Amino acid sequence: MILFIVLLSGKKITLKVFGNDTVLSIKQKIQDSEGMLLNLQKLIYLTKEPKNEDTLDTLSFQSEGTMFLFSRLILSVDLVKGKKFPLIVSEDDTVEGVKQKILELEGIIWLQKAKIVFLLIAHSVTYSIGIPVEEQILKSKTKELNDGQKKLHEYNVQNNETMYLALKAYGG
Repeated sequence: MILFIVLLSGKKITLKVFGNDTVLSIKQKIQDSEGMLLNLQKLIYLTKEPKNEDTLDTLSFQSEGTMFLFSRLILSVDLVKGKKFPLIVSEDDTVEGVKQKILELEGIIWLQKAKIVFLLIAHSVTYSIGIPVEEQILKSKTKELNDGQKKLHEYNVQNNETMYLALKAYGG
């Protein structure tokens, strides 16, 4: 069978495959031919991301079918409070989706701290909320990613890029 892989750049890769090939083995073929690491690949088939263990037969793949390849990116996010952390995203994620991931990750970090605070101060209640998505400003070194519906590849965000998260300032 023939499988076409289409990249965001428009480049088309042609692979010779078999029905019992897994998505993981296809990713390995892509790594061998294109140099893109397995863990940074996101394949989409019929609008869904198949699991690595899925075979072409279980996906009802037909010869000369097409899968779309997106790259996963590892970003370094710098927060206003001086904290840095890595964030794994996909180049087809929207800016709003990335902000939501940051909010979810920060919420998890805060909950871990809250347990410690609660143990130390038995009768005091401490709480915090994450930065709501609409209050976040996401910037790279050269540009502000201000359209929440645009995808990261539309801003040409690259792997290992540093993103800066700030709060919107409201004047009075």
